[in-house]
Amino acid sequence: MLSPPPVCSLFLLLTVQNSNELIDGQTGLYNRDAFLQFLPKSFARAKPFSMLLVHSEELTALQGLVDVHTYGQIQRTFSSWLACTAGKKTVVCALDSGQFALIVEQNDAEIQAGEIAMAIAERSREVWNIGPTQIEIPLRVGIIQCPRDASDVRDAVDYAVQLTNLSVLASSRHIFYASDFRSGKTGRDAAIADSLRAVIESGEPELRYQPVWSVTRQRPVALEVLIGVHTADGEWVRQSENQQIAEQIGVSRSIALLVLDRAFDWYVRNGLEARGIEQLQIRLVPALCVELDWPRVILQTARERNFNPARLCLEITETTVVNAGDSLKINMGLLAGQGVSFAMDDYGSGYTDFGQETMMPFSLIKLDKKIVQAAFQSRKGELLLGGSIRLFKHLRHDIVAEGVETAAQADLLYRMGADYLQGYHFGYPLEGDEILKQLGSRA
Repeated sequence: MLSPPPVCSLFLLLTVQNSNELIDGQTGLYNRDAFLQFLPKSFARAKPFSMLLVHSEELTALQGLVDVHTYGQIQRTFSSWLACTAGKKTVVCALDSGQFALIVEQNDAEIQAGEIAMAIAERSREVWNIGPTQIEIPLRVGIIQCPRDASDVRDAVDYAVQLTNLSVLASSRHIFYASDFRSGKTGRDAAIADSLRAVIESGEPELRYQPVWSVTRQRPVALEVLIGVHTADGEWVRQSENQQIAEQIGVSRSIALLVLDRAFDWYVRNGLEARGIEQLQIRLVPALCVELDWPRVILQTARERNFNPARLCLEITETTVVNAGDSLKINMGLLAGQGVSFAMDDYGSGYTDFGQETMMPFSLIKLDKKIVQAAFQSRKGELLLGGSIRLFKHLRHDIVAEGVETAAQADLLYRMGADYLQGYHFGYPLEGDEILKQLGSRA
């Protein structure tokens, strides 16, 4: 069969961005995007409903204790049980690893929510038999009545985030109520802001590194650098959220330069090039893009750390490309002349302007998890992903497929022509010491 021409591939790519695929590939439940679509509809009905938040720190910890296949089996078994326990009239969503949300909208929603919460609490005391593995999965449940406890989507999402921390602070409890949470997102944002300022003051950001797997060489050849922060009460805040807060309080540039400095230093001190890691991939935040001298600052930081700029790949989102305009193109060209490469990050997650993007010196396209996961939900999704890959291969870009969670997914993406794969199947984001151990075990 002949491959479709680039114009057809372009049509397919634009179509996939409007896909309604809302299923989490690892659990089979609705995903976080679905949760954020269902919630406004529930509030719009102007009828009371209940929200159950489920969290298991232990389920998350199993990622580093068992192999990927076993962990996937554990996730699927638990998720299937949770969906059956909730019943057909309850929407069940996987928000993150070990974190779930249930929307209960029956006429007797408060009673139903209480019964489901009790069933979850009772099951958390029992042993799970999954294949040859016997494990315990302690579960904590937050019961939120809407709109009494949460008046809008923002409040509801804030409760979901807070449950993770409550689970750590009160590990002996299984059920929490609205009175156990701190009200309002403002306080949480302030806590994150304080943590970011503390990071700047200490000069020690909490970095995580996730492997990028080469299909042809069958080994990790790059690491994506991610920054998170711990708030004062122990909550872990991931990169996407803390970068948003950093932008709001005006410290985004300082945090970004600190990440570059510490990542460069870590790479050189630990001889990552000799270990086969040819590249660090680091997101370039908008706060740097709008400055005229950011190429000079990056190159100066690299010189101070004896870091070869040719080992740096800067990730730039679609939104940044669209908003930054010609100055971004000029500065990218200056850095490209010094060996720095560029990746378009999260491609397919936002607005696409092909006119601008084709004029930028991108060598790598990182396909967003949403596009990748759509291929494993339907034949249409598979065709759309294949069209996207063919388009960029025609434009001589290498492809990184993000969100790869199983061997079957990796095999399909290999056959579609992806050059690199990234996701839980190939490794979780880990601290530097853990990544070094992992690389050592492959030597």
